Parts: sequence; structure tokens; C-alpha cells
Amino acid sequence: MALYIMIRKIIDHPLSAVYTFGTCEYRCGQVKIEKATGHVVLVAPAPGDDTDALYQRAMYKIKKHWATGELLEVTCWAS
Repeated sequence: MALYIMIRKIIDHPLSAVYTFGTCEYRCGQVKIEKATGHVVLVAPAPGDDTDALYQRAMYKIKKHWATGELLEVTCWAS
């Protein structure tokens, strides 16, 4: 089964950024990444993501971009 998670930056502060993530635009969760450390915090889970599977994948993708020195406006997880 294929999985596609949309990830979009909605807030960009000097110290952190907040992203929405989910399988559709209308059922999204939110994560926050600290720019200095790469620490990611779940702000709000995506509806129906009871096992945190969407959150874990979105967090991985955001941290991967952070490790290369960029926090993109839009990205995705696809498998």
C-alpha cells in the first residue's frame, strides 16, 4: 500500500518553524522544529493517526531536511 504525507510550513520564526502534515489538506496535524537543535515536537496529532505513523514519517522528513541546512516550504513523504 502506498503512503503519501503532505508536509507544509505554516509558521517560520527565527528560532523555530511549524509544519502541518497529513494525508489530505483538511485532516492535518502540526509539528514544531527548533532550528538550533533539530528537536521536533508534536503540537497536534493528525486525526486518525492513533499509532503516530504519520507523525513519525513527517518528523523524519523534516529532520532530514534540517540536517542538510534547509527547512523547505513544502515537502512530502512518499513510499
